[in-house]
Amino acid sequence: MSEYNKTILTNEGIDLARRANKGTATFSLTRGVSSTDNLSGKTVEELQNLTKLPSIQQSVKLSDVGDTSDNSDTVLGVRMTFDNQNLKTGYNVHTVGIYAKEPDKNEILYGIATAKTPEYIPDFSEQTLFKFDFLMYLVIGRTDKVTVEVSPDDVYRKKEVYSKSEVDTAVAKLDKKDAEIVKSLSDYKLENSTYHTNFEKSVTDRLGTKADKTTVEQQLGTKADKSNTYTKDEVNSKVAPKADKGYVDSELNKKADKATTYTKTEVDNKIAGQVKSVNGHTANASGAVTLPTLTANVLTGYDVKNKAATFDNNAHFDANGLFSRWTVDQGVIGQLADAINAKLPIEAGDPNGDLLDYAGNKIVYWNGNGDGVKNLPPMNNKKWFFAVKLFYLGWGSVTVVDQDGSYWLNTKNDDIWTGWRSVITNEHLKKLKFVKQSLDQNGNIFQDTKFVTQEADGTYKINIFDSDWTANKVSWLLNNTKSYSIQNNTDLNNVKNTGFYNAAGPSGLKNSPVSAWFSMSVNANQWNGQQTLYDTNSGQLYVRTWNSTRFTDWQRIANAGDLTNQSITSITDYDVASEGWHNTQVGKFDPSGHFANLLVDAGALKPIAEAINNLNTNLTTMRTELMNLKKRTDYNTPQGEFNNTTVNLNNLRSTGMYRLSNCHVQSGPYPTDNAHWVYVKVTVFDVNTVYQTLYEGDNMYGRKSSSLTNWGQWHQYLNKTV
Repeated sequence: MSEYNKTILTNEGIDLARRANKGTATFSLTRGVSSTDNLSGKTVEELQNLTKLPSIQQSVKLSDVGDTSDNSDTVLGVRMTFDNQNLKTGYNVHTVGIYAKEPDKNEILYGIATAKTPEYIPDFSEQTLFKFDFLMYLVIGRTDKVTVEVSPDDVYRKKEVYSKSEVDTAVAKLDKKDAEIVKSLSDYKLENSTYHTNFEKSVTDRLGTKADKTTVEQQLGTKADKSNTYTKDEVNSKVAPKADKGYVDSELNKKADKATTYTKTEVDNKIAGQVKSVNGHTANASGAVTLPTLTANVLTGYDVKNKAATFDNNAHFDANGLFSRWTVDQGVIGQLADAINAKLPIEAGDPNGDLLDYAGNKIVYWNGNGDGVKNLPPMNNKKWFFAVKLFYLGWGSVTVVDQDGSYWLNTKNDDIWTGWRSVITNEHLKKLKFVKQSLDQNGNIFQDTKFVTQEADGTYKINIFDSDWTANKVSWLLNNTKSYSIQNNTDLNNVKNTGFYNAAGPSGLKNSPVSAWFSMSVNANQWNGQQTLYDTNSGQLYVRTWNSTRFTDWQRIANAGDLTNQSITSITDYDVASEGWHNTQVGKFDPSGHFANLLVDAGALKPIAEAINNLNTNLTTMRTELMNLKKRTDYNTPQGEFNNTTVNLNNLRSTGMYRLSNCHVQSGPYPTDNAHWVYVKVTVFDVNTVYQTLYEGDNMYGRKSSSLTNWGQWHQYLNKTV
């Protein structure tokens, strides 16, 4: 048996119900839909966020509507029926939704009910009609603000339908009338029969000898005792109040079957408890939900002079869903209006007037018609703006607020106006930027752009040193390019600060590679450093480094003079076969630093010798490859040669030419087993596809295999004398 969870209103549905409850919205419940999407695992918040139901299978008109007994003003029961007529594929109804629509607005998803156990609607393939009735209870705010669009073919109005008890009472009365009619007719027949019997006996006794009995009986058979017999009119008057059977049947057909109709009590019992909760508030045993009284903090008064507000902390909705106060009390609006009007009047401006004309202190506005006004400020939109005019004796001002939010000020002293000036706002400050040339941390020049930023205290600043390494670099450069003098008895191991040092004949120096005349640069950090010393007498350059534990030895840097005094042995002859040189010579650099002879490392010559010696091997391989190629194309040097034997052509699957001399050919194009002298050319396309062409004199045959074991038919090619 199917079972469904409580109905969840979507966020759009909740908003619509709230507005309907306030009396500010009316809407219609338009249709119900079924979906195969299983949404039972989603949270209430996820369901409320839905704006449409996915995977809709059927959309139906609403078939019935009714109020609930306990919450008839706010909760409505709506019935919808899904059937399988013309349904090609059956499905599980995992989700049921209902849509609503405000006048002149788009339809929205109002509520959703997910299945605990879904109902299955079968297809109509067996021509068996199946109907699934679904009753959904909805919180709608106020029922007088909601219209339900129902199908006129499926629904009777309540006043047009009898309840079960009313039908039972009517049927009982009709049964009683029917029984009375039957009894009356039976009594009439019985009374008439008794009369005829008695009358016949009386006539026989009295007139048996007086007249012909048969004649008398024939005459009296049509007569009746008037005192004991109803006349035709009397019978008609008795029958007239009785119900006609056709009328009774017709009336009964209009009534609901008692066995399939619920009484009001039964319906109320079924409805009770169906509403589990509304917006988190659970129902009691009878299904009633008590919602908390909504209150709000409403402004009820305002002291304009002292800027002090008065509030009502207990404003709330009454029993009819009406809020007890305006959101902003009208009295407050009146107070503000009085205060504003007491200061400056507000009026529409003349579309052809002069903005600088003196016409009293006031606020003037132009609503789309200000482009013809004279003496306007240079603003972008001249159609829509406000102007505040303030004048006193011979001086005054006009302030304009345009549609872009900019302020323009023009002041007057006697008859002289200063001209329009734009008032700077925080938005203008945010657009202000400062551009300057800076250095990055690597010493590269770049254009640095800074914008105005607002501080927590409301002030504005331009930070011109963020990401700006200029001052840092200049400071470093100044500190690291200072010049110092080396004094007597200086230990160079103690000179570790970055800078330039000059020695002009000091004595007693320690750890120096030269005498007392030199210049030295030091470059260091907190872990290690370097000293570079230039001997001004000899022109020699020395360098050493240090770390946290020691100094390295001084090293002299070689110069051009050092190179020209060096001799180098170069190879002038090399024996490739024995991989060794025959002759060498000694040479030196010339004064310009060039070496006259070519220098070739012995290791560089060895691969050349190896390559030459390997050339013969490569030529041997090439000859082998050429031979294989020849066997594939030259009839005189075939890939395979067979003489005086039996050859199965199915076994020839390697590319090349094959010569068969006086051989019996199997799997060939011949119908008889005779000896043949033929050539067979085999071309392998891939592992499965192999082509064979057989040449015998002027005849040529061909075939192809499509697998390792499957060969096609032989075909003889055209042999025509030209």
